[in-house]
Amino acid sequence: MKSIISLVLCIVTSGICLAQELNSNDSIERKNALYIEVAGRGYFSLNYERAWHSSNRASFGFGWNHHETNFTPEEVQEYGLESNHENLPYLSFHTQYSKLIGGKRSKFEFGAGTLITFFDLARFKFASKLHETESYVNLYPVIGYRFEGYNGFLFIFTFNPLIQIPQGYFWPIPGISFGYKF
Repeated sequence: MKSIISLVLCIVTSGICLAQELNSNDSIERKNALYIEVAGRGYFSLNYERAWHSSNRASFGFGWNHHETNFTPEEVQEYGLESNHENLPYLSFHTQYSKLIGGKRSKFEFGAGTLITFFDLARFKFASKLHETESYVNLYPVIGYRFEGYNGFLFIFTFNPLIQIPQGYFWPIPGISFGYKF
């Protein structure tokens, strides 16, 4: 009987100690985050985020996108293109400021950011006289939902409608992110 009581006490006290350890790890204030976003600010982007206070966030990242290009009939013939329309890839850089509102795990995210195309890969595909590197500036508001799980897990769903300044384009684009807070 004493051995059964001792075994039960060992199990209960180890469970209490384990629960306290999990809760203490979970209460660590994690100010940094790394996450991968699909869609949103690009087809694919890698992001770093830094928090100050409990609700302010600043982030930056690099993304992979494309833009559509139309060619004249002379350019199609000169460069051996299949059609007068091509989707050309490019890399971009973005920065963002967000404010979080909500509970400990589930939060709404509101903010604004800018996305800048800084490197047009088209110039490697075609002669530089045909395409020069262009820099497009996009502004976007951020409206989203964020779930900050246990042990640093991070899930973000955002709506980032891009507004391209020189051309006046507007693209309503949702994005999904998964990452880790540390």
